[in-house]
Amino acid sequence: MLLEKNNFLRLSEVSDFSEWLSEVSEKLRVGLKVKKSRFVENAIETNCVGFQGILDNYHWKSSWSDPFSNRFYQSKNWIQTRDSLQALSRLLIQSIQSGDDEKTFRVCEQILIWGGNRDVRKGATPQLEYLKSKNELLQYLERAKIIFDGDIISTDNIHNDIKFAGSMWTKIYALNSVSGAPIYDTRVAAAICTLLAIFRHETKSWTSKGSLLNFSVSTRERKRSRFTLPNSELSSFSFLQNNSAEWTENTLKLSWIIESVISKRPLLFGSEKNMKTKKHAFEACLFMLGYDTENLKVETNI
Repeated sequence: MLLEKNNFLRLSEVSDFSEWLSEVSEKLRVGLKVKKSRFVENAIETNCVGFQGILDNYHWKSSWSDPFSNRFYQSKNWIQTRDSLQALSRLLIQSIQSGDDEKTFRVCEQILIWGGNRDVRKGATPQLEYLKSKNELLQYLERAKIIFDGDIISTDNIHNDIKFAGSMWTKIYALNSVSGAPIYDTRVAAAICTLLAIFRHETKSWTSKGSLLNFSVSTRERKRSRFTLPNSELSSFSFLQNNSAEWTENTLKLSWIIESVISKRPLLFGSEKNMKTKKHAFEACLFMLGYDTENLKVETNI
């Protein structure tokens, strides 16, 4: 497949979805419920209005250390998290530019620590170690950056250049991006699948065979793989296996749609300084929405 950004955004269903998202972004009502955990100090149960209201309730308790200055970072709310993301992104990009595999690896380790990596024995950590052992980490991330900052989805290029995917790798790809490519983890995926299901229900624009407007989730866990529509019909999300190409395509499509929505609503996330931080703020809202979509209460048709 070869799909150019502007051609994708001009597709009628994509254009309609972007317009719908821009309209509901300031008025949708959401009942957020997030259980207490090591990442959430106190259980969240509140009603929010608009994406800014969701962002105001963002919570992800995490910490990490600058591997070169030993400065210790802690974050909970969005402002603190945004500062951590900016610092990690700056460190990663500088390490790659320095041409040092070891420095780059150490920054990637801290990104995984911030992201809550649960098991260093599998997944992204041993894959990063393998690339470093082959002196291929820098080259790999440089090629990935071209893909995630690009305006074209080329299945051939993705197959050639993106070998790893998952909830940890997506954080590295996002923070290596200068365009604000989103973190496409399980919660973000569940949220955009939910919003797309609501849009199709409200507009009666059901998925057609071969539709390019589609997203998938990487879990079969009930709370992030389905959503109950207002008519009590259950919408089950398509399953995203550990397929690097599909994961990358989902990420790019979401990145382009978020950018389109923000362009239509320039006052959305007004305290953010540029498109990159606004896109990550939008992604942070999806992260909160996607905690438990099975029991999520969303009202958009207001």
